[in-house]
Amino acid sequence: MKRWILTLIVGLSLLGSNIQAQKLIESQKVGQLDVGLLQLIVGPLAQYEVEMYKILYTTKDIAGKLDTASGLMVIPLGTPGALPMVVYQHGTVSERTDVPSNLKGGWQFTAAFATFGYVTVTPDYLGLGRSRGFHPYLHAKTEASAAIDMMYAAREFVKSKNIVLNKQIYISGYSQGGHASMALHQELEANYKTDFPVTAAAHLSGPYNISGETYKGFVSDLPSSYLGYSPYIILSYNLAYKLYNTTEQYFKQPYAGIVDRFYRREINADTLSSLLLKELKARTGSTVGKKIFQDSLLANMDKNPNHPLRIALRANDTYGWAPQAPTRLFYCKADETVFYRNSVFADSVMQKLGAKNLATQDVNSTAGHFACTNPAGFATLAFFTQIATQVTTGLKDIAVLPVKMYPNPARETVHLEGLPNQGQLVITALNGQVLRQQNVVGTYADVAIGDLPNGLYWMRVWSNTGTWTGKLVVQQ
Repeated sequence: MKRWILTLIVGLSLLGSNIQAQKLIESQKVGQLDVGLLQLIVGPLAQYEVEMYKILYTTKDIAGKLDTASGLMVIPLGTPGALPMVVYQHGTVSERTDVPSNLKGGWQFTAAFATFGYVTVTPDYLGLGRSRGFHPYLHAKTEASAAIDMMYAAREFVKSKNIVLNKQIYISGYSQGGHASMALHQELEANYKTDFPVTAAAHLSGPYNISGETYKGFVSDLPSSYLGYSPYIILSYNLAYKLYNTTEQYFKQPYAGIVDRFYRREINADTLSSLLLKELKARTGSTVGKKIFQDSLLANMDKNPNHPLRIALRANDTYGWAPQAPTRLFYCKADETVFYRNSVFADSVMQKLGAKNLATQDVNSTAGHFACTNPAGFATLAFFTQIATQVTTGLKDIAVLPVKMYPNPARETVHLEGLPNQGQLVITALNGQVLRQQNVVGTYADVAIGDLPNGLYWMRVWSNTGTWTGKLVVQQ
Protein backbone atom coordinates (compact mmCIF):
# COMPACT_ATOMS: atom_id res chain seq x y z
CA MET A 1 0.00 0.00 0.00
CA LYS A 2 1.28 3.48 -0.82
CA ARG A 3 2.36 5.74 2.01
CA TRP A 4 0.33 8.93 2.31
CA ILE A 5 2.52 10.73 4.83
CA LEU A 6 5.93 12.36 4.65
CA THR A 7 8.39 9.98 6.34
CA LEU A 8 11.40 11.63 7.94
CA ILE A 9 14.40 9.37 8.35
CA VAL A 10 17.28 10.24 10.66
CA GLY A 11 19.64 7.35 9.82
CA LEU A 12 23.02 8.33 8.41
CA SER A 13 25.08 6.15 6.04
CA LEU A 14 28.66 6.66 4.93
CA LEU A 15 29.24 6.06 1.24
CA GLY A 16 32.90 6.22 0.41
CA SER A 17 36.15 6.85 2.22
CA ASN A 18 38.34 8.59 -0.36
CA ILE A 19 36.84 12.06 0.05
CA GLN A 20 38.78 13.99 -2.54
CA ALA A 21 38.58 11.31 -5.22
CA GLN A 22 34.94 10.34 -4.84
CA LYS A 23 33.54 13.75 -3.91
CA LEU A 24 30.69 12.06 -2.02
CA ILE A 25 31.05 12.03 1.79
CA GLU A 26 27.67 11.05 3.23
CA SER A 27 24.02 10.62 2.36
CA GLN A 28 21.04 10.90 4.66
CA LYS A 29 17.50 9.98 3.66
CA VAL A 30 15.32 12.91 4.72
CA GLY A 31 11.95 11.97 3.29
CA GLN A 32 9.75 10.03 0.95
CA LEU A 33 6.71 11.28 -0.95
CA ASP A 34 4.08 9.14 -2.60
CA VAL A 35 2.16 10.21 -5.68
CA GLY A 36 -0.78 11.45 -3.61
CA LEU A 37 1.35 13.95 -1.71
CA LEU A 38 3.20 14.97 -4.85
CA GLN A 39 -0.12 15.77 -6.49
CA LEU A 40 -0.63 18.38 -3.78
CA ILE A 41 2.67 19.97 -4.84
CA VAL A 42 2.66 19.66 -8.64
CA GLY A 43 -0.96 18.87 -9.41
CA PRO A 44 -2.55 15.74 -10.89
CA LEU A 45 0.31 15.11 -13.30
CA ALA A 46 2.63 13.59 -10.67
CA GLN A 47 3.86 10.20 -11.93
CA TYR A 48 6.37 8.59 -9.60
CA GLU A 49 6.88 8.24 -5.86
CA VAL A 50 10.20 9.80 -4.80
CA GLU A 51 12.89 9.43 -2.15
CA MET A 52 14.78 12.50 -0.88
CA TYR A 53 18.38 12.53 0.34
CA LYS A 54 20.67 15.11 1.90
CA ILE A 55 24.03 14.77 0.19
CA LEU A 56 27.33 15.91 1.70
CA TYR A 57 30.19 16.27 -0.75
CA THR A 58 33.53 18.01 -1.18
CA THR A 59 34.01 21.17 -3.17
CA LYS A 60 36.30 24.18 -3.11
CA ASP A 61 35.33 27.39 -1.33
CA ILE A 62 35.78 30.86 -2.80
CA ALA A 63 39.45 30.86 -1.66
CA GLY A 64 40.13 27.51 -3.33
CA LYS A 65 40.26 25.50 -0.10
CA LEU A 66 38.47 22.18 0.25
CA ASP A 67 35.09 22.45 1.98
CA THR A 68 32.15 20.19 2.74
CA ALA A 69 28.96 21.29 1.00
CA SER A 70 25.40 20.00 1.11
CA GLY A 71 22.46 19.65 -1.23
CA LEU A 72 19.20 17.83 -1.87
CA MET A 73 18.92 14.86 -4.20
CA VAL A 74 15.53 13.40 -5.15
CA ILE A 75 15.17 10.03 -6.88
CA PRO A 76 12.03 8.72 -8.62
CA LEU A 77 10.99 5.18 -7.70
CA GLY A 78 9.78 2.52 -10.11
CA THR A 79 11.06 4.14 -13.29
CA PRO A 80 12.07 1.99 -16.26
CA GLY A 81 15.46 2.19 -17.93
CA ALA A 82 18.26 4.70 -17.57
CA LEU A 83 17.27 8.09 -16.17
CA PRO A 84 18.13 11.70 -17.07
CA MET A 85 19.41 14.20 -14.51
CA VAL A 86 18.05 17.65 -13.71
CA VAL A 87 20.23 20.15 -11.84
CA TYR A 88 18.02 22.77 -10.25
CA GLN A 89 19.51 25.91 -8.65
CA HIS A 90 17.39 27.45 -5.90
CA GLY A 91 16.49 31.09 -5.27
CA THR A 92 17.67 33.53 -2.60
CA VAL A 93 17.12 32.42 1.00
CA SER A 94 17.29 34.56 4.12
CA GLU A 95 18.67 32.03 6.61
CA ARG A 96 21.75 29.85 6.36
CA THR A 97 19.63 26.81 7.23
CA ASP A 98 16.73 27.70 4.90
CA VAL A 99 18.01 25.41 2.15
CA PRO A 100 16.67 22.53 0.05
CA SER A 101 18.64 19.84 1.90
CA ASN A 102 16.63 20.85 5.00
CA LEU A 103 13.41 20.67 2.93
CA LYS A 104 13.19 24.45 2.76
CA GLY A 105 14.18 27.11 0.27
CA GLY A 106 12.37 25.84 -2.82
CA TRP A 107 12.87 22.10 -2.36
CA GLN A 108 9.47 21.51 -3.99
CA PHE A 109 10.96 22.24 -7.41
CA THR A 110 13.44 19.39 -6.90
CA ALA A 111 10.64 16.98 -6.01
CA ALA A 112 8.53 18.21 -8.94
CA PHE A 113 11.18 17.30 -11.51
CA ALA A 114 11.82 13.93 -9.87
CA THR A 115 8.19 12.80 -9.98
CA PHE A 116 8.37 13.08 -13.77
CA GLY A 117 11.26 10.62 -13.93
CA TYR A 118 14.35 12.78 -13.49
CA VAL A 119 17.08 12.20 -10.93
CA THR A 120 17.26 15.74 -9.55
CA VAL A 121 20.02 17.48 -7.61
CA THR A 122 19.92 20.90 -5.95
CA PRO A 123 23.04 22.26 -4.26
CA ASP A 124 22.58 24.47 -1.19
CA TYR A 125 25.46 26.73 -2.43
CA LEU A 126 28.67 27.64 -0.62
CA GLY A 127 28.19 29.33 2.75
CA LEU A 128 24.70 27.86 3.13
CA GLY A 129 23.62 24.54 4.59
CA ARG A 130 26.61 22.52 5.75
CA SER A 131 29.47 24.49 4.15
CA ARG A 132 31.45 27.05 6.13
CA GLY A 133 31.89 30.79 5.76
CA PHE A 134 29.81 33.58 4.24
CA HIS A 135 27.67 32.79 1.21
CA PRO A 136 29.23 34.24 -2.00
CA TYR A 137 25.90 35.58 -3.27
CA LEU A 138 25.50 35.81 -7.06
CA HIS A 139 29.11 34.78 -7.56
CA ALA A 140 28.91 32.93 -10.85
CA LYS A 141 32.10 30.87 -10.56
CA THR A 142 31.24 29.19 -7.26
CA GLU A 143 27.55 28.82 -8.14
CA ALA A 144 28.75 26.67 -11.02
CA SER A 145 31.55 24.81 -9.23
CA ALA A 146 29.40 23.80 -6.24
CA ALA A 147 26.81 22.37 -8.63
CA ILE A 148 29.33 20.49 -10.77
CA ASP A 149 30.93 18.86 -7.74
CA MET A 150 27.50 17.80 -6.51
CA MET A 151 26.81 16.28 -9.93
CA TYR A 152 29.91 14.12 -9.53
CA ALA A 153 28.79 13.17 -6.01
CA ALA A 154 25.33 12.33 -7.34
CA ARG A 155 26.85 9.92 -9.84
CA GLU A 156 28.63 8.11 -7.01
CA PHE A 157 25.43 7.97 -4.99
CA VAL A 158 23.21 6.50 -7.71
CA LYS A 159 25.73 3.72 -8.28
CA SER A 160 25.18 2.63 -4.68
CA LYS A 161 21.42 2.56 -5.37
CA ASN A 162 21.83 0.56 -8.60
CA ILE A 163 20.32 3.42 -10.59
CA VAL A 164 21.60 3.95 -14.12
CA LEU A 165 21.88 7.47 -15.52
CA ASN A 166 21.73 8.15 -19.22
CA LYS A 167 23.70 10.92 -20.90
CA GLN A 168 20.99 13.57 -20.62
CA ILE A 169 21.54 16.63 -18.41
CA TYR A 170 18.86 19.29 -17.92
CA ILE A 171 19.64 22.60 -16.20
CA SER A 172 17.24 25.03 -14.51
CA GLY A 173 16.94 27.53 -11.67
CA TYR A 174 14.76 30.38 -10.47
CA SER A 175 15.70 33.95 -9.35
CA GLN A 176 19.21 33.70 -7.89
CA GLY A 177 18.96 30.15 -9.19
CA GLY A 178 18.38 31.50 -12.69
CA HIS A 179 21.70 33.32 -12.47
CA ALA A 180 23.31 30.20 -11.00
CA SER A 181 21.83 27.85 -13.62
CA MET A 182 23.03 30.14 -16.40
CA ALA A 183 26.53 30.15 -14.89
CA LEU A 184 26.44 26.36 -14.59
CA HIS A 185 25.18 25.94 -18.15
CA GLN A 186 27.98 28.08 -19.53
CA GLU A 187 30.65 26.23 -17.55
CA LEU A 188 29.37 22.79 -18.56
CA GLU A 189 29.31 23.64 -22.27
CA ALA A 190 32.75 25.22 -22.07
CA ASN A 191 34.62 22.62 -20.00
CA TYR A 192 32.53 19.53 -19.22
CA LYS A 193 31.05 18.43 -22.55
CA THR A 194 32.25 14.85 -22.11
CA ASP A 195 31.22 14.29 -18.49
CA PHE A 196 28.02 16.36 -18.48
CA PRO A 197 26.68 17.16 -21.96
CA VAL A 198 23.76 19.57 -21.59
CA THR A 199 20.58 18.30 -23.25
CA ALA A 200 18.44 21.38 -22.57
CA ALA A 201 18.22 24.29 -20.15
CA ALA A 202 15.55 26.65 -18.86
CA HIS A 203 16.67 29.67 -16.84
CA LEU A 204 13.89 31.38 -14.89
CA SER A 205 13.65 35.05 -13.88
CA GLY A 206 17.37 35.40 -13.23
CA PRO A 207 19.52 38.54 -12.79
CA TYR A 208 21.81 37.73 -15.69
CA ASN A 209 22.76 41.37 -16.35
CA ILE A 210 24.41 42.17 -13.01
CA SER A 211 26.48 45.06 -14.37
CA GLY A 212 23.42 46.58 -16.05
CA GLU A 213 20.04 46.00 -14.40
CA THR A 214 21.43 45.21 -10.94
CA TYR A 215 23.78 48.17 -10.99
CA LYS A 216 20.90 50.45 -11.98
CA GLY A 217 19.14 49.29 -8.84
CA PHE A 218 22.15 50.26 -6.73
CA VAL A 219 22.11 53.88 -7.96
CA SER A 220 18.38 54.35 -8.56
CA ASP A 221 16.51 57.37 -7.18
CA LEU A 222 13.39 55.25 -6.74
CA PRO A 223 12.24 54.05 -3.30
CA SER A 224 12.92 50.44 -2.38
CA SER A 225 10.92 47.89 -0.42
CA TYR A 226 13.86 45.54 0.14
CA LEU A 227 17.42 46.65 0.89
CA GLY A 228 19.13 43.32 1.44
CA TYR A 229 20.33 42.60 -2.08
CA SER A 230 22.96 45.28 -2.71
CA PRO A 231 24.86 44.79 0.59
CA TYR A 232 24.71 41.01 0.09
CA ILE A 233 26.28 41.33 -3.37
CA ILE A 234 28.97 43.77 -2.22
CA LEU A 235 29.95 41.60 0.75
CA SER A 236 30.11 38.60 -1.58
CA TYR A 237 32.26 40.32 -4.18
CA ASN A 238 34.57 41.67 -1.53
CA LEU A 239 35.30 38.06 -0.59
CA ALA A 240 36.16 37.29 -4.21
CA TYR A 241 37.91 40.50 -5.31
CA LYS A 242 39.05 42.37 -2.15
CA LEU A 243 37.18 45.59 -2.93
CA TYR A 244 37.66 47.36 0.41
CA ASN A 245 39.22 47.07 3.86
CA THR A 246 36.22 48.18 5.93
CA THR A 247 32.52 48.39 5.11
CA GLU A 248 32.61 52.14 5.96
CA GLN A 249 34.48 52.68 2.69
CA TYR A 250 31.26 51.69 0.91
CA PHE A 251 28.44 52.33 3.39
CA LYS A 252 27.58 55.28 5.60
CA GLN A 253 26.96 54.81 9.29
CA PRO A 254 24.82 53.47 10.90
CA TYR A 255 24.19 51.34 7.81
CA ALA A 256 27.76 49.98 7.77
CA GLY A 257 27.31 48.61 11.27
CA ILE A 258 24.12 46.81 10.26
CA VAL A 259 25.86 45.35 7.21
CA ASP A 260 28.71 44.15 9.44
CA ARG A 261 26.19 42.36 11.67
CA PHE A 262 24.85 40.54 8.64
CA TYR A 263 28.36 39.55 7.54
CA ARG A 264 29.02 38.13 11.03
CA ARG A 265 25.75 36.18 10.64
CA GLU A 266 24.19 37.82 13.68
CA ILE A 267 21.11 38.69 11.59
CA ASN A 268 19.62 37.18 8.44
CA ALA A 269 19.02 38.83 5.08
CA ASP A 270 15.41 39.79 5.82
CA THR A 271 16.38 41.41 9.12
CA LEU A 272 19.23 43.21 7.35
CA SER A 273 16.73 44.72 4.93
CA SER A 274 14.24 45.66 7.67
CA LEU A 275 16.85 47.38 9.82
CA LEU A 276 18.29 49.30 6.87
CA LEU A 277 14.84 50.46 5.78
CA LYS A 278 13.97 51.53 9.32
CA GLU A 279 17.16 53.57 9.76
CA LEU A 280 16.94 55.03 6.25
CA LYS A 281 13.36 56.16 6.73
CA ALA A 282 14.12 57.69 10.11
CA ARG A 283 17.18 59.60 8.89
CA THR A 284 16.20 60.64 5.37
CA GLY A 285 12.42 60.41 5.29
CA SER A 286 12.62 58.08 2.28
CA THR A 287 13.58 54.54 1.33
CA VAL A 288 15.81 55.39 -1.63
CA GLY A 289 18.38 52.62 -1.38
CA LYS A 290 21.38 54.46 -2.79
CA LYS A 291 21.42 56.73 0.27
CA ILE A 292 23.02 53.99 2.36
CA PHE A 293 26.17 54.26 0.21
CA GLN A 294 29.00 56.74 0.64
CA ASP A 295 28.48 59.70 -1.71
CA SER A 296 32.09 59.40 -2.87
CA LEU A 297 31.50 55.78 -3.90
CA LEU A 298 28.48 56.69 -5.99
CA ALA A 299 30.34 59.58 -7.63
CA ASN A 300 33.39 57.44 -8.43
CA MET A 301 31.31 54.62 -9.92
CA ASP A 302 29.34 57.09 -12.02
CA LYS A 303 32.50 58.61 -13.48
CA ASN A 304 34.58 55.46 -13.78
CA PRO A 305 33.17 52.39 -15.58
CA ASN A 306 36.31 50.56 -14.44
CA HIS A 307 35.69 51.15 -10.76
CA PRO A 308 36.57 47.88 -8.90
CA LEU A 309 32.94 47.20 -7.99
CA ARG A 310 31.74 47.74 -11.54
CA ILE A 311 34.47 45.39 -12.80
CA ALA A 312 33.30 42.81 -10.25
CA LEU A 313 29.71 43.19 -11.40
CA ARG A 314 30.73 42.64 -15.03
CA ALA A 315 32.71 39.54 -14.02
CA ASN A 316 29.47 37.98 -12.81
CA ASP A 317 27.26 38.75 -15.80
CA THR A 318 26.09 35.44 -17.24
CA TYR A 319 24.79 36.38 -20.69
CA GLY A 320 27.96 36.87 -22.77
CA TRP A 321 28.06 33.50 -24.54
CA ALA A 322 26.04 31.39 -26.98
CA PRO A 323 24.33 28.28 -25.58
CA GLN A 324 24.44 25.32 -27.95
CA ALA A 325 21.80 23.16 -26.26
CA PRO A 326 18.11 24.10 -26.61
CA THR A 327 17.56 26.90 -24.10
CA ARG A 328 14.59 28.88 -22.79
CA LEU A 329 14.52 32.05 -20.71
CA PHE A 330 11.18 32.21 -18.91
CA TYR A 331 10.13 35.35 -17.03
CA CYS A 332 7.12 37.45 -15.96
CA LYS A 333 6.93 41.00 -17.23
CA ALA A 334 5.45 42.35 -13.97
CA ASP A 335 8.35 40.98 -11.89
CA GLU A 336 9.23 43.73 -9.41
CA THR A 337 12.34 42.04 -7.99
CA VAL A 338 14.25 40.71 -11.02
CA PHE A 339 13.24 42.93 -13.93
CA TYR A 340 12.22 41.14 -17.13
CA ARG A 341 14.78 43.23 -19.04
CA ASN A 342 17.44 40.81 -17.74
CA SER A 343 15.95 38.04 -19.88
CA VAL A 344 15.25 40.19 -22.93
CA PHE A 345 18.76 41.66 -22.92
CA ALA A 346 20.41 38.27 -22.38
CA ASP A 347 18.40 36.85 -25.28
CA SER A 348 19.47 39.64 -27.62
CA VAL A 349 23.17 39.20 -26.83
CA MET A 350 23.10 35.40 -27.01
CA GLN A 351 21.26 35.45 -30.32
CA LYS A 352 23.91 37.76 -31.79
CA LEU A 353 26.66 35.49 -30.51
CA GLY A 354 25.15 32.51 -32.33
CA ALA A 355 22.83 30.67 -29.93
CA LYS A 356 21.42 27.67 -31.80
CA ASN A 357 18.02 27.13 -30.22
CA LEU A 358 17.15 29.95 -27.83
CA ALA A 359 13.75 31.46 -27.09
CA THR A 360 12.56 33.89 -24.43
CA GLN A 361 8.99 33.84 -23.15
CA ASP A 362 6.85 35.93 -20.81
CA VAL A 363 4.91 33.17 -19.05
CA ASN A 364 2.58 35.55 -17.19
CA SER A 365 2.72 39.28 -17.89
CA THR A 366 0.81 40.21 -14.70
CA ALA A 367 2.64 38.01 -12.17
CA GLY A 368 5.13 39.41 -9.69
CA HIS A 369 8.35 37.66 -8.69
CA PHE A 370 6.89 35.09 -6.32
CA ALA A 371 3.73 34.48 -8.35
CA CYS A 372 5.92 33.80 -11.39
CA THR A 373 7.36 30.60 -9.93
CA ASN A 374 4.42 28.35 -10.87
CA PRO A 375 3.97 29.39 -14.52
CA ALA A 376 7.75 29.39 -15.02
CA GLY A 377 8.02 25.93 -13.48
CA PHE A 378 5.15 24.59 -15.56
CA ALA A 379 6.68 25.98 -18.75
CA THR A 380 10.00 24.35 -17.85
CA LEU A 381 8.46 20.93 -17.26
CA ALA A 382 6.60 21.19 -20.56
CA PHE A 383 9.80 22.21 -22.38
CA PHE A 384 11.90 19.42 -20.85
CA THR A 385 9.19 16.86 -21.61
CA GLN A 386 9.11 18.03 -25.21
CA ILE A 387 12.88 17.62 -25.51
CA ALA A 388 12.85 14.28 -23.67
CA THR A 389 10.36 12.76 -26.10
CA GLN A 390 12.86 13.29 -28.91
CA VAL A 391 15.51 11.09 -27.30
CA THR A 392 15.63 7.81 -25.39
CA THR A 393 14.74 8.36 -21.72
CA GLY A 394 13.22 6.62 -18.75
CA LEU A 395 10.12 8.80 -18.91
CA LYS A 396 6.72 7.23 -19.44
CA ASP A 397 5.27 7.32 -22.94
CA ILE A 398 2.69 10.09 -23.21
CA ALA A 399 -0.39 9.26 -25.28
CA VAL A 400 -2.49 11.77 -27.22
CA LEU A 401 -5.89 12.25 -25.57
CA PRO A 402 -9.06 12.07 -27.77
CA VAL A 403 -10.22 15.58 -26.87
CA LYS A 404 -12.80 17.39 -28.99
CA MET A 405 -13.19 21.18 -28.82
CA TYR A 406 -16.15 23.19 -30.16
CA PRO A 407 -17.27 25.68 -31.26
CA ASN A 408 -14.10 26.98 -32.86
CA PRO A 409 -13.99 29.96 -33.44
CA ALA A 410 -15.66 30.64 -30.09
CA ARG A 411 -16.92 33.69 -28.19
CA GLU A 412 -17.95 33.37 -24.57
CA THR A 413 -17.51 29.63 -23.96
CA VAL A 414 -15.72 26.69 -25.54
CA HIS A 415 -16.79 23.09 -24.87
CA LEU A 416 -14.29 20.24 -24.41
CA GLU A 417 -15.13 16.51 -24.54
CA GLY A 418 -12.98 13.41 -24.10
CA LEU A 419 -11.09 14.85 -21.14
CA PRO A 420 -9.33 12.62 -18.62
CA ASN A 421 -11.09 12.15 -15.31
CA GLN A 422 -8.31 14.12 -13.65
CA GLY A 423 -5.80 16.48 -15.19
CA GLN A 424 -4.94 20.08 -15.90
CA LEU A 425 -6.07 22.55 -18.55
CA VAL A 426 -3.81 25.40 -19.65
CA ILE A 427 -4.56 28.22 -22.09
CA THR A 428 -1.51 30.04 -23.45
CA ALA A 429 -0.77 32.75 -25.96
CA LEU A 430 1.19 31.68 -29.02
CA ASN A 431 4.39 33.02 -27.40
CA GLY A 432 3.94 30.61 -24.47
CA GLN A 433 2.52 33.08 -21.95
CA VAL A 434 0.23 31.19 -19.57
CA LEU A 435 -3.15 32.95 -19.48
CA ARG A 436 -5.21 30.43 -17.53
CA GLN A 437 -4.56 27.22 -15.63
CA GLN A 438 -7.26 25.06 -14.02
CA ASN A 439 -7.87 21.52 -12.84
CA VAL A 440 -9.86 19.09 -14.98
CA VAL A 441 -12.46 16.96 -13.21
CA GLY A 442 -14.66 14.72 -15.36
CA THR A 443 -14.71 13.98 -19.06
CA TYR A 444 -16.16 17.27 -20.30
CA ALA A 445 -15.94 20.95 -19.43
CA ASP A 446 -17.29 24.33 -20.49
CA VAL A 447 -14.44 26.85 -20.38
CA ALA A 448 -15.25 30.56 -20.13
CA ILE A 449 -13.18 32.63 -22.57
CA GLY A 450 -15.16 35.87 -22.60
CA ASP A 451 -12.24 37.80 -21.13
CA LEU A 452 -9.81 36.79 -23.89
CA PRO A 453 -9.20 39.29 -26.71
CA ASN A 454 -9.75 38.21 -30.30
CA GLY A 455 -6.92 36.06 -31.49
CA LEU A 456 -5.33 32.60 -31.67
CA TYR A 457 -4.47 30.59 -28.52
CA TRP A 458 -3.11 27.19 -27.51
CA MET A 459 -5.38 24.91 -25.47
CA ARG A 460 -3.43 22.18 -23.67
CA VAL A 461 -4.63 19.31 -21.49
CA TRP A 462 -2.23 17.29 -19.31
CA SER A 463 -2.89 14.13 -17.31
CA ASN A 464 -1.24 10.91 -16.17
CA THR A 465 -2.83 9.13 -19.14
CA GLY A 466 -1.86 11.55 -21.91
CA THR A 467 -1.82 15.07 -23.33
CA TRP A 468 -3.71 17.04 -25.96
CA THR A 469 -3.00 20.35 -27.70
CA GLY A 470 -5.35 22.34 -29.90
CA LYS A 471 -5.56 25.82 -31.42
CA LEU A 472 -8.48 27.98 -30.30
CA VAL A 473 -9.70 30.98 -32.29
CA VAL A 474 -11.46 33.62 -30.17
CA GLN A 475 -13.83 35.98 -31.97
CA GLN A 476 -15.78 38.21 -29.58
